[in-house]
Amino acid sequence: MIKDKQKALDLINTMPIKYYDNDSIDGESIIYIVTVENNQNNRNIIKSLGYTETEVDNFRSYRDDEIDLTNFVWDYAKWFDGEIFSVE
Repeated sequence: MIKDKQKALDLINTMPIKYYDNDSIDGESIIYIVTVENNQNNRNIIKSLGYTETEVDNFRSYRDDEIDLTNFVWDYAKWFDGEIFSVE
């Protein structure tokens, strides 16, 4: 797993966002859903962060053609502005 959060986010932010929703609220916090297309390029980027093929499979959203970044991205990011993730 990449230890440098900014370097990881630079890689994550190269993947085009397919869908995001920040309207879901669980009573205490806003829940983001951010997905990218489930294609080989995006899978390779996620695996370059240190995740296994099985873990990437587990990150799939309820739509099989998408990967839900929120399954792991908050290990690196503190903010999402609708386009990119950042550490601040």
